[in-house]
Amino acid sequence: LVASITALMKIQKLQDKEPESTVDTILLYFSGFFLIVYSILEILVGTNASSQEEHISSGIQALNGIMSVLSTMAQMIFLNMLMTKGVFGQRDESKPGKSSSSGTNISEIYSGRQETAFLTLLNFSQWLIFTFELQKGMASRTEAEYFGEFTWVLIQRITLPLSVFFRFHSTVILIDAWKNNYKANEAQ
Repeated sequence: LVASITALMKIQKLQDKEPESTVDTILLYFSGFFLIVYSILEILVGTNASSQEEHISSGIQALNGIMSVLSTMAQMIFLNMLMTKGVFGQRDESKPGKSSSSGTNISEIYSGRQETAFLTLLNFSQWLIFTFELQKGMASRTEAEYFGEFTWVLIQRITLPLSVFFRFHSTVILIDAWKNNYKANEAQ
């Protein structure tokens, strides 16, 4: 959440460009919706603790769900903005760390590049967790007890594949943006 908000503020300095693909945006919002649904169900289970012993772990589960919803929304906004921003200047190779167009520091020109790389790694790690850990039956015993075994399996079979796709697609969008948005055009 913090990384997405920080990156969102930093990419405001980048220049606007025409969006390249609306398909990426549609896929991002569609799969993000199912990740938010999964997180809301996690909040629901966390807020309905039945006993005092479960109350602490349920509070953590609800907090995790809330943070997941907020970070997913912030990341969707960041990725949407990142697809419409970029660097369009010629670098002056004679002066390391400077740009010929404005004389500003490279870290200002490539604003948000480190945050984009960090979010790429974060999404890749989340993709691994969603792919290999969350689909195990023991990873969600509390939800299975709350919704019922069959119902929870059905909910997981609908929401988890699209949640996994959201993390993977976000990783691909971030890698593409990191590669294409932060290169100086030599033709100018």
